[in-house]
Amino acid sequence: MSNPSTIQGRNALRQVASRGAFTRAAVLTAVASMGLAPARASIWENHDWALIGDAEASVTYDSNIFAFDGGESDTIVGVTPALTLQRKGSATNLSLMADVNVRYFMDRSDQDSKDPSVLLSFGYPNTQEAMLRQSGRLGWNRINYPDYSIGDRVQRTEMHGNWQGVLRDNGKTRIIANLGGRDTDYTDLNSDVLDFNGGVGVAWSRHELLEYNLSLNYSHAEYSDVRGGIGDATRKGYGLNIGIRGEITPKITGDASIGVGENKYSGSLSGSDTNWSTRANITWSPSERRSLNLNANRGTYFDALGTAYNRTEADFTFRQGMAGGFSGSARLGFGEYDYSEAGGTRKDTYVRVGAGLDYSLTGRFAAGLNFNWTDKGSDLARYEFAQHEIIARASYRF
Repeated sequence: MSNPSTIQGRNALRQVASRGAFTRAAVLTAVASMGLAPARASIWENHDWALIGDAEASVTYDSNIFAFDGGESDTIVGVTPALTLQRKGSATNLSLMADVNVRYFMDRSDQDSKDPSVLLSFGYPNTQEAMLRQSGRLGWNRINYPDYSIGDRVQRTEMHGNWQGVLRDNGKTRIIANLGGRDTDYTDLNSDVLDFNGGVGVAWSRHELLEYNLSLNYSHAEYSDVRGGIGDATRKGYGLNIGIRGEITPKITGDASIGVGENKYSGSLSGSDTNWSTRANITWSPSERRSLNLNANRGTYFDALGTAYNRTEADFTFRQGMAGGFSGSARLGFGEYDYSEAGGTRKDTYVRVGAGLDYSLTGRFAAGLNFNWTDKGSDLARYEFAQHEIIARASYRF
């Protein structure tokens, strides 16, 4: 529950780029969590502020744009212009990022979309040598995507924010706390999910780059069926977590936590359960140009139809820098979704494999080619599917 360090922010960005559901909003969130601006030129600046611009174009072949058995294939052309207003020369990092992700489907033009996002973030202190004492972000975004839980494309808009900080610090031991919330509106399904979470705990630093923590956490989630309220449901959760964060060894950095908690349901779902949760984002860097990242998580959520489920995921990403500005990557991911609903239970599993080749020229122009393959199984045949994507993209920073 404690604040992410600069190193962890970079690891988060690598992890976001490795996942199948790649969105610029997710990348902006990962960059903001670093508490530092990307190192790049600006299109305007003065003594205190810099305005940074970039644009990305992509062409994607998707063999299953609806994420269900026998779904249609299509070719998608995307353009994403973006602007970032960044504070300069201050102990407090402050930035405002905005973009719009425009996508055109060659066959299914009814799926064309223009999805904007805005993200305001801050971090203090703005330094690479120390863990952040205070950080937060507030954002809004819209996205059209294939939802694996329900087996169809959906549109959602989100308002989200969080704060993480230190309440008291005596040098070795700190009192830490966090607050966060997200309101997700599924436009096509006339449903809404409101999530709130908070926690307080104690962190002990072995040295300035490594910290252990113990925290008590509370979560509250509400699902609302706008069509009539028949499926409305509420979940309240209480949990205890232990974790580690920072430079575990000179070559291993990141954060990891594990916890146990109780969830209580009311509304269309009733009862309670005891469940465990975990989160890990760890990178092993045996050399400057080679790394292996593990990103794993387990938690309890509501999907777009109000079904409660436990999600367990683990993704491994290997990266290798090469000569001439090239770098390569390979990805392997696993997942298991356990659903509980009024009509019974369901279990989905998936395996995801990917590979990519990236090229960077002078820090302004970049290009990449990626391949992703996903195989999803389920207790119910309608949720089974296979999918592969081929993505070519190029970007330029102004």
